[in-house]
Amino acid sequence: MVFYLHVHSFKITVMKHIFLLIIIAVFTGMPVKGLFGQASGVAINTTGSAPDSCAILDVQSPTKGVLLPRITTAVRTGPGNGLLDLTGNLPHPCLGLTVFDINLGCYYINTSPTIIPNWMPLCGGGIIRTHSTVGASNISSANLAWTDMTDMSINFTPITNKVYIRFWAEGILGGVFVSASDDDYGTMNFRLLLNGVPVFTSSATFGGSFSTSGGISYVLNVPPMVPSNIRIQWYDDLHDVPPAADIDNSFRSLIIEEVVE
Repeated sequence: MVFYLHVHSFKITVMKHIFLLIIIAVFTGMPVKGLFGQASGVAINTTGSAPDSCAILDVQSPTKGVLLPRITTAVRTGPGNGLLDLTGNLPHPCLGLTVFDINLGCYYINTSPTIIPNWMPLCGGGIIRTHSTVGASNISSANLAWTDMTDMSINFTPITNKVYIRFWAEGILGGVFVSASDDDYGTMNFRLLLNGVPVFTSSATFGGSFSTSGGISYVLNVPPMVPSNIRIQWYDDLHDVPPAADIDNSFRSLIIEEVVE
């Protein structure tokens, strides 16, 4: 038979633990050979081996593992979700508290000795999810103010709190090559927005042939499990060039990488 023992709060010696197991065995017939207690600790195994002297709990099995509590990212990090109170704090200091985040596929341990948790991943860093979009159509440069760049917008719900942003654009002004000695010049300006709020700006300069390329590489903190939008805007600062000129042979890409560090 399988016996489940639910204990909310207890402080017992090894002898009391063994006595409890004997009582359980008498009234339920449950075999107790799998759990062995000594003054140095407790062993759980099927061989009768004593616990290692360095461990308070020594679990051994050649075919099975140990399951720790499995929770979602929202429960681990969001206020009022069971693990945390309404202010986003632990109800009391829990240094060393360990859980498995089922959204990120990673164990997390709390390294803070206070009620404010500091979750450290135990699975190592890396990219766990990628979102991307590309565009190849010609885009009008007849804009002297910030304008959404065609195809450069991504809606997503992050499961991490940090993303890497990589944006790249290139093209030729009006599709016409201009002599390198021509004194016409200009810049193409880009900016990155998170949920409509600008967070970073960069620019690219047109060369003598009026070809240009440039982009954005940026690390951004985002709220996990909250629907978000990342998009790119741009505008021209062109000199001696008709404002209705287009950017031809254009190629654009926007890549979002969700990371765990």
